[in-house]
Amino acid sequence: VIILKQKFNITGMSCSACSQRVNNALNKTNGIRKADVNLLQNCALVDYDENVLTSIDIIKVVRLAGYDASISSEINKSNPLKKRLIVSLILLVPLMYLSMGMMLGLPYPNFLMDKKINYLLQMIVTICIMVANYQYFVKGFKNLFKASPNMDSLIAVSSSAAFIYGVYILILYFVNESMVNSGFDVVYFESAGMVLSLVTIGKFLEGRSKVKTTDAISKLIALTPDNATLLVGEEEVLVKVSDIKENDIVIVKDGETIPVDGVVTFGHASVDQAVITGESLYVDKTIGDEVLKSTVNRGGYIRIKALRVGDDTTYDKIIRLVDEASISKAPISRIADKVSNIFVPFVMVASLITFIIWMIIEGDLSYSLSFAIAVLVVSCPCALGLATPTAIMVSTLKSAENHNLIKNAEVLETASSVNYVLLDKTGTITEGEPRITKVFENNLLREDFLAYVCSLEALSDHPISKAILKTFKNYKRIYIDGFQNVPGRGLLGYVDSKMLIGGNALFMSENNIDFVECEEDGTAIYFAFDGQYIGCVLLNDVLKVTSAYAILMLNKLNIKVAMISGDNEKTARKIADEVGISEVYANVLPSEKDELVLEKQKEGNIVAFIGDGINDAVALSRSNVAVAIGCGTDVAIDCADVVLVKNELLDAVDTIRLSKKTMRIIRQNLFWAFFYNVILIPVAAGALSKFGLILKPSYAALAMCISSITVVLNALRINKFKKSEFLEKGEEIMENKYSAVVTIEGMMCGHCKARVEKVLNELPGLTAKVDLDSKKAFIESEQQIDECLVKKTITDAGYDVIKYE
Repeated sequence: VIILKQKFNITGMSCSACSQRVNNALNKTNGIRKADVNLLQNCALVDYDENVLTSIDIIKVVRLAGYDASISSEINKSNPLKKRLIVSLILLVPLMYLSMGMMLGLPYPNFLMDKKINYLLQMIVTICIMVANYQYFVKGFKNLFKASPNMDSLIAVSSSAAFIYGVYILILYFVNESMVNSGFDVVYFESAGMVLSLVTIGKFLEGRSKVKTTDAISKLIALTPDNATLLVGEEEVLVKVSDIKENDIVIVKDGETIPVDGVVTFGHASVDQAVITGESLYVDKTIGDEVLKSTVNRGGYIRIKALRVGDDTTYDKIIRLVDEASISKAPISRIADKVSNIFVPFVMVASLITFIIWMIIEGDLSYSLSFAIAVLVVSCPCALGLATPTAIMVSTLKSAENHNLIKNAEVLETASSVNYVLLDKTGTITEGEPRITKVFENNLLREDFLAYVCSLEALSDHPISKAILKTFKNYKRIYIDGFQNVPGRGLLGYVDSKMLIGGNALFMSENNIDFVECEEDGTAIYFAFDGQYIGCVLLNDVLKVTSAYAILMLNKLNIKVAMISGDNEKTARKIADEVGISEVYANVLPSEKDELVLEKQKEGNIVAFIGDGINDAVALSRSNVAVAIGCGTDVAIDCADVVLVKNELLDAVDTIRLSKKTMRIIRQNLFWAFFYNVILIPVAAGALSKFGLILKPSYAALAMCISSITVVLNALRINKFKKSEFLEKGEEIMENKYSAVVTIEGMMCGHCKARVEKVLNELPGLTAKVDLDSKKAFIESEQQIDECLVKKTITDAGYDVIKYE
């Protein structure tokens, strides 16, 4: 079985009844595994068996349902209602003048006092408006005759009834004016014209609001370059990005956007990866380093070998993931779907009953017809159809803007109910890679000791060597001869024929070195030169700077937090205590993580598991909400419901916060959509007419438009969602640790902020976060902070220290 996922553009849908009809038709078709129809984007996302049917067959199914479809290739942001709107508004002005000019005290020629002439002119203008908006009648009556009425059917029937009644009265005036009773001489040409015009205005504004919700995807797509430079032999050839194939050599010059995922084969460049990771600091790329599509070369010249092209690139997968999530449906949307199936037929019946009752009570055709038309117009289920999908789309795009990728709407709804979070330790709470936390030199200046350390470690590609060099990359190098890597022990080499060694305690003992063994937690690497112990460096997997605050935020959301780790009890407990977690599970194997998730679920919890998306795959799959902290790689995207591209635990908190806000707004929208109809249908039917409250058809059309626009605007409030800023609560993170706050002068932009953060974080044992607005650096450490070193580091970077506290 080959299951394909294809997006189709759907035209002709105007309300939730339409989208539900298409949805039902697709999901009942043999070979279609799942179909999600989105009224907001006028599209459908279909999973189907390629061996059973084709995309052409799916288009035929949609057409049989009364609509049209085509394979989607890009987002269509055009609004075809603009011309209709302009024509309708231009024609509506003379129509309102003819019908209400005298009542409003406007200059009114005597010949217009003649009802024959006045009504005839109103009819002509109304016909022009109806012709401009003929789609309502074509689609509306087509669906009505198929016994599947929709919003267009309500508009078509109501405006047609008002128009036909007006024509009937006009005919009586021309045939025999005495046949027109005084109570029946009111025409509703202006109501027919105004209903069509106001509905068009509402749909136009609604369309404009919808466009705002798709801006994020459009911006993502816009970042993809159209052309690229290929190296063919010795020549540079300009080609379309879509023509690049795997293993092609692509040239990327200074300022150009990288067009494919690949690996650098020549040159060096500083790459801006903000579009993927959100980080403002440029990353150096040289031979052997991987680069990603849509990142930007900010300095240098590189040639890259294309590894992933077209839709297979990481960036395109992110776009596709965001797009599919915005189209998908949340379980709560089923409420509106079920109601929409019976709503339009119910309204038409209600309108007919309203007409009959008022004819019995008043015996006035004009009066009764006015109420019946008002019921049809006011009940258009636009708001009901937009209540859920608008909020879902805005929320998923807002999440993507913050570099958090949500797979589908169901995850968004489930995340709002999470009450228990299981956190993997390594790479989630901690950095996931060793970092220097302390340096102990013996009988040497620190600079001389670190020169020996860096020179030896620079000859190895071991993770510990890389961690040491990452911290001390700027130290001088000494020439080393006869380098050897002793597996499981350490490194050795010769400086001026004198042996320099670095490694674990066993390596020191084997070489008869008299050293002081480090008793602190962590990985200690000892160094000796010419048979004498010269010092050691201590490495630990350190906490991420925001971990403690993220856990504090989860607690404030009344979510229980537990840490799960394969490390021993002592190490796991130490990390848990530092971040404020009381429930700890240590010595846990990957297979046992899955059992723990299941156990918590059996206790009635909605469990979110947050891990790295690779060795936690089983537990992620078992959890209610699987959150992968990583860089958006294939593995993470495949096994997780939510991917946190920036590798920040605080982003998981924001995902839960955003989901709660989204569900709150969806419930508000559904409440408003139902409340609007429950209240206004009886009013439109004349329930309050004895109190002088009568909803004319034109007012009913206005109310219907306001309802739809209100729902869309309410959903757009999600765009105001703000990410958590841990600096606001910095003191709570730094409890039980050494900390400092440094006020800095000279920082002007994000690049300055990133530079100061970089140089401070390179200092042993320090973690720092800089707030550009307050011009302050927040520093924390588990050991005493060297004030002089911090000040010198900032000054050497080109900035001034104003205050240290």
